[in-house]
Amino acid sequence: MILNQPIFPGINSKSDSLIPFAFTGNPKKATVVFASPFEDASYQVVFSVNTDGSKTYSPAAESKTASGFVINLHSNNLAGLNELGWFAIRPGV
Repeated sequence: MILNQPIFPGINSKSDSLIPFAFTGNPKKATVVFASPFEDASYQVVFSVNTDGSKTYSPAAESKTASGFVINLHSNNLAGLNELGWFAIRPGV
């Protein structure tokens, strides 16, 4: 799925959110593809997890490329997950 738009013009960043059904497999993973790629994979990703409070998640970005990344929830269960937000920014910009 193609996601996101720059947050502020002139700032090299992207953000969006995913609902639980975007995650598949075990452990649960989702692929993010940027609408416009970064110059390279030298960007940082921060997550904001919205749950019902019954479970915590520790998402991580893996397989980063200039065009996107994979979110690994490190869980086989989506119980309690409402939404996962992500923010990617290229340092020094």
